[in-house]
Amino acid sequence: MSLYNSSNQMMIYPGETVSNMVKPLALRSMFWRPSYLEASACNEYIPFAFWIIEATQPKLFVDLGDDSGASYFAYCQAIDKLGLDTRSYAANSWQERTAEAGANFGFDKINAYNESHYADFSFLVCTQMDEAVNDFADGTIDLLHINGLNISGFFLKDFEAWLPKLSDRAIVLLHGTNARGKNFGLFKLFERLQTRYPTFEFSFGQGLGVVAVGNNYNDTVQLLLDANKNDRAKQAIHEVFSRLGRACVDMLALIKQKKNIQSLNDALLKQNGHLEEIRHAFETASVELDRRNEELNGTRNAMTIQVEQHAIERGQLSERITLLQEVRADLKKEVEKWQARTDATIADLHRRIEEMAKLEESNNLHRQQIETVAQQLEAREIAIETVQAELEARKQELLQLSGAKEALTQEVVAHQ
Repeated sequence: MSLYNSSNQMMIYPGETVSNMVKPLALRSMFWRPSYLEASACNEYIPFAFWIIEATQPKLFVDLGDDSGASYFAYCQAIDKLGLDTRSYAANSWQERTAEAGANFGFDKINAYNESHYADFSFLVCTQMDEAVNDFADGTIDLLHINGLNISGFFLKDFEAWLPKLSDRAIVLLHGTNARGKNFGLFKLFERLQTRYPTFEFSFGQGLGVVAVGNNYNDTVQLLLDANKNDRAKQAIHEVFSRLGRACVDMLALIKQKKNIQSLNDALLKQNGHLEEIRHAFETASVELDRRNEELNGTRNAMTIQVEQHAIERGQLSERITLLQEVRADLKKEVEKWQARTDATIADLHRRIEEMAKLEESNNLHRQQIETVAQQLEAREIAIETVQAELEARKQELLQLSGAKEALTQEVVAHQ
């Protein structure tokens, strides 16, 4: 059970149909399943990353400031799956951030994934943001993604430094237009750009601004920009991409929950092994206690026999009485020794019983945690199953509309 159909395409939540205003913008890529997920504020925009790559089909794509790789690899996945002739660059100051954090900032993992999946067209550039602009020729960048949450102090002057590098059909994506923290000022930049260029903004999450800097973009992009002037269309587009993005976030949460369940199961197996060791030790101690009790009873019986014999001999020989007293004293010491050993064994047995009770209590707690997580997973799987059914219905609706469109086209051609 998953958020994806048999074609590995992401499904929208059930209960509503895709608005007619959204259908002209619907591309197959927006329903794809991301192949790389890490904790990132960009995860909600992965479906739009797929969409914008298919809509613009850039020759050169540049990503600035993506630390985790979740956003950048979404663009690379779309480029690779669509078979585009696109060169892709991710520019970030990973080395500087590694030095500040005192540990590797994730570059090794990102670089390894890039080398194994997208090395033919994707390149990672370790540089500061104000220096990265010098690595690209003028008029070459068709799509530029700026992660404002990881680039502090990106202002209009920084944006204008990149303008000469953009092509005549360039689109700029500004992530963080909805962030209002002390170090986040990208929303101010977007407000100024709205007065100069056609734009569209996704206000869910941290906000994503789409800025059409070029003047030669295609009809699909134009439909998105035109929707900014229609509140109903804009809301419908927000709803679709928000829900698709939420599916990516839920997918990452589901992956983490499965890992947590596996960790809990591993811990449970380890504790069960420890409990088994304690039970074995308890059984061994019980056997030892029984053996020592038998020895003690045997000693007591022997002592009784000796006392009786000494009592008989005491009446006959006074010397035997003295000897009997000495023997009794020795026997008393031996009994005390055995009693002390027995007490120590019993105390150790009680301690082990207490440890076993604590482990049983911890074991029950882990079982409850696993049951809770299992219930959550079952609820998610039910929601996913309904989502899958809805997407299939929507897919059929799109196919019907496509057929209607083809029939209408033929009719128009026939009338000409």
